[in-house]
Amino acid sequence: MTCRPYRLRKRAARRQTGLGWAGRACVLALAMIWWPAALAADTQYWSVWAMGAKLTPKDHVAASTTMMFRDSMRDDYVYDEYLMYTRELGQGFLLHAQLLMSAVELQDRGWVGYRAAIGGLSWQKSLPCLGHWRLEERVFWRLNSPSQLDHHRPRLYWTQPLIGPFSLSVSDEMRLYLTGERPYHFYRNRFFASLLWSATPRLTLGLGFARQWDRPVRGSWVSANALLTTVRWSF
Repeated sequence: MTCRPYRLRKRAARRQTGLGWAGRACVLALAMIWWPAALAADTQYWSVWAMGAKLTPKDHVAASTTMMFRDSMRDDYVYDEYLMYTRELGQGFLLHAQLLMSAVELQDRGWVGYRAAIGGLSWQKSLPCLGHWRLEERVFWRLNSPSQLDHHRPRLYWTQPLIGPFSLSVSDEMRLYLTGERPYHFYRNRFFASLLWSATPRLTLGLGFARQWDRPVRGSWVSANALLTTVRWSF
């Protein structure tokens, strides 16, 4: 089943070469949210670089680096590096095994390293007219001392093709503690929205925004905006 206009052939052809009402609404919504974020005084800059390759039709490996900057390109404070393996299980299910190596600059402690082994499971499905959906759950086992089960991150992805090589990608990720070190489990939420351009069959570029909400040990929720760029290369 495909999503096709049911009116006149001429109108159908015109719709196939344009964004359509849904695509225009998505781009407008992204622009309305991204522009205030770009002008906000607390806007950060996040950059994601990733590469991946298929080993077999069902096995995929990838590596990515995320860099976060506060007020300027000299004010870097987070580096996240992932090594990832994904296995397609069939019926839309995927198995994930990952290694995270992270460095975070804390205001009172300087740079602090974090290492974690990650296991996860996701389910994906493409729906006519409604884009591609993926529901993911990852569990993080901290490798630093003390080594223990640390937190888990449920995440929902949605990707909608727009026109030609362009698509809209939106996702929301929650972080929930499993150690009992905090008085509450849900302590962070991140929302991402990006316009992706498949520049070549191997290279994808993205421009968008992210918004992060954090709940400190003491106090109420605080948030920050970020401009987001993505560079992804597939072998």
